[in-house]
Amino acid sequence: MPHPLIEGKQLRKKYGLQVVLDELSFLIAEKQKIALIGRNGAGKSTLLKLVTGAEEVDGGEVKFYPKARLGVVEQHEILPSDCTTLEYLEKKGGKPEWEIRKQAAQFGLGATHLGQIPSSLSGGYQMRVKLVAMLLKDPNILLLDEPVNYLDLQTLLLLEQFLQSYRGSYIIAAHDRTFLQNTCTTTFEIERGKLTTYKGGVQEYLEYKQEQLEYQ
Repeated sequence: MPHPLIEGKQLRKKYGLQVVLDELSFLIAEKQKIALIGRNGAGKSTLLKLVTGAEEVDGGEVKFYPKARLGVVEQHEILPSDCTTLEYLEKKGGKPEWEIRKQAAQFGLGATHLGQIPSSLSGGYQMRVKLVAMLLKDPNILLLDEPVNYLDLQTLLLLEQFLQSYRGSYIIAAHDRTFLQNTCTTTFEIERGKLTTYKGGVQEYLEYKQEQLEYQ
């Protein structure tokens, strides 16, 4: 039986008079690969911010179980210009150099990139550095909020390959259905403040949802 990692209980969040999340509950367990979908403004990013603690709940609680080790990409972090990429990753991850090089190689970061100043790398390579920095902290549940928006195609394909072989859990909020279909096996949809959970990919869920609407 997979161990639970994070649980949301009766979460409520509003901005002014608009209720975004209305008594929303969920459970994320080990090895779950979750696509978080919903229309713009439905509350996907809000939910992830409540989980990371970037925003406070107006009601309910987010519970972390003892086994949970959260990993978040710091997308808006400005990388330093006073050290090499390798030194930056050593400081961030606290791991030996061989382990950093091994993890970096998964994302196409070789000796040349590791010897450069992080802020001088292209946008795609800077995002790879941030992904590696996150993974060096040994998380077992990743939260990725619209990662596709920040990636070039090559980096996107590397991330997709990595996620397909990743043994931990993750929840990805994205509009790219192909990316979600290729990486996720469970679907969460936020609609009108409520959460629907479906054991299956995004495409299967949307087909099921359409069938239910037609049946009704």
